[in-house]
Amino acid sequence: MVAPELEALKRRYFKVHVDEPLIFHRKELVNRKYPFQALREPGVEESFNVDFLALLARLQYKVITAVIDKLEHRHRDAAWQRHPYHYCQAVLLERYVSSMGKSTGAARAGKLKAGAGSGSPEKQKTGPETGSRRRHPTFNLQV
Repeated sequence: MVAPELEALKRRYFKVHVDEPLIFHRKELVNRKYPFQALREPGVEESFNVDFLALLARLQYKVITAVIDKLEHRHRDAAWQRHPYHYCQAVLLERYVSSMGKSTGAARAGKLKAGAGSGSPEKQKTGPETGSRRRHPTFNLQV
């Protein structure tokens, strides 16, 4: 399983608190911002990179991803005004469910975890250009 080994890696290099789950956000990792300031020490960063890459190499997992051009999305989806991250979340969920439908036995089981993202909930719910509240995604799933 991925979670126990990933959590052990987090505890080895960073201060982890039960009430504040540590999420590997690329921006904070690359910039060595809180809670990843330990990576500012070159020796620690090198050890972490070696351990993290070794973990990724030996674990069995599937990555399902989506990339969006936010400017193009804004022009194409102007009628419904879906938040680009909500749209990506819907696409990822569809891909996940689709991949589960192609699996059999134990491989058909999986876990889904939604990340909190960045920024305040108020910023995420409000459109900067209009001040209007954005719609939250709704999912209808059949597996």
